[in-house]
Amino acid sequence: MRVEEALRSKRIVNLCVNAQRRVCITVFRGVERDYVLNESMCSCPDYIINVVGRGRARPCYHIIALRRAVELGKVIEVFVDPGTFEDIVFEIVNDGFSRTLRLVIQGLDSLKE
Repeated sequence: MRVEEALRSKRIVNLCVNAQRRVCITVFRGVERDYVLNESMCSCPDYIINVVGRGRARPCYHIIALRRAVELGKVIEVFVDPGTFEDIVFEIVNDGFSRTLRLVIQGLDSLKE
């Protein structure tokens, strides 16, 4: 259920510096927190505590959602300048949530309308 909601809400974002994609990270945009992840690791507490710490085999739902989004072509691609990229990463690491990423995505959405 949470995986389907994540796909509907477009929570999986591939964030890259410019269109050359030399530097990219994948972000799961949560309601209250954002996480950096790939198809085998996630920065969320569930992954760190249960997968890394306790050795649970099943990954967190963020990784499951990412894998599904990749299969379905539902990963949102966002290209930003280096300064904006740094701001977004800084906010995720220090605040756990990036307002800048949401503003960038909101701007992209308004261009589509």
